[in-house]
Amino acid sequence: MKHEISTVKIGVAAGLLEGVFISVVAVFMRYIEQWFKSADSSAALSSLAFLFLFVFSAGISALVVFGYPMFLVLKNKFHEAVLASLTSLGTLLGLFFIVLFIWMIVDAA
Repeated sequence: MKHEISTVKIGVAAGLLEGVFISVVAVFMRYIEQWFKSADSSAALSSLAFLFLFVFSAGISALVVFGYPMFLVLKNKFHEAVLASLTSLGTLLGLFFIVLFIWMIVDAA
């Protein structure tokens, strides 16, 4: 008997993994910002570092969110690919609203 994980579960997992990745990149950017402020670095170097991180992060994010849906498209499973993409993006949207809600509560206190 072949055990398969549902497309929705994979989409939710991809969305949650992307949320964790975004959090790690945000913490890293916060840390590196302090380092660039304390070092005598030029604006060009800090801009260059930001752009490298941005492009690298975009590539990883594309793989996490759209990797499995593209795999499904190559297998001609278009309905499942759309479902996986929408589930991933919906999970990210849900995480965004949770963070926004927490931020509003913390900011109001």
